Amino acid sequence: MVNKLSPPRLVRSTFTTSRELEYFTPEELTKQIGHSLDQWPEAITKELIDNALDACEEFPNLAPLVTVTVDGNRITVGDNAGDTGLPEDTLKNAQDYGVTVSTKAHYKAPLRGRQGNALKTVWAAPYVYNGGGNEGIGRVEIVTPKYAYEITASVDQIKRKPTTTQTAIERFVEIGTSITIEWTRPVAKQ
Repeated sequence: MVNKLSPPRLVRSTFTTSRELEYFTPEELTKQIGHSLDQWPEAITKELIDNALDACEEFPNLAPLVTVTVDGNRITVGDNAGDTGLPEDTLKNAQDYGVTVSTKAHYKAPLRGRQGNALKTVWAAPYVYNGGGNEGIGRVEIVTPKYAYEITASVDQIKRKPTTTQTAIERFVEIGTSITIEWTRPVAKQ
């Protein structure tokens, strides 16, 4: 009897990656936003405008006022939706990448609210767009009549999980919510 040797066998390792990181890679975040990386500032601004209009709709006797301000690399979207602004628990829950948080998940309009995850992309997109991992980039400011925070998103490389840091800032608006994002692409080294 002839002993035949078995051909070498490819053995693949199984890797487990947190789905929470889908918001923190250019490829996956492009799927979430629905636009290429170069269009993220415009796409996120559109989502913030949609959210501002949705918030204004909750006040039927109030004519909606949505402002968009561009100041260098910073884009701010503000609204006049009420005297409390974005509920603080919504802000905090939207920083949990393990769940979906939306007041409109079941009420999506054909042209607005199509993402349903806008705030999660708002934290992550500037971090990824701005190069990820560099200190001081990926900042978002949320300012309301009741609270004001700077949110900084990053990835804990050891735990392989996204993290957000929420720092109180001393700025308030009289009405509604104002969200500012800084979009600063790293300069290519030559």
